[in-house]
Amino acid sequence: MVESTEITARLAKSSDFEQLEPLLKINCERMQMQLEACSIAVKKIIEEPDFGVFIVAKKEAKIVGYIYFTYEWSD
Repeated sequence: MVESTEITARLAKSSDFEQLEPLLKINCERMQMQLEACSIAVKKIIEEPDFGVFIVAKKEAKIVGYIYFTYEWSD
């Protein structure tokens, strides 16, 4: 069987959050931030496009990465 190496990108949806959570946890720990605060911000960006853009990278049916942009400066 040949494994697919194709990675696709698309805008995140609310239903993606469960798959995103492990990736967010790793990033939040690296940045010494609370997962709860990160989760709230990510959900806000995904659900309300006026706050930014959240893009997920998928390989087959699994989310393997993400990038996001916000429209305001925050610490």
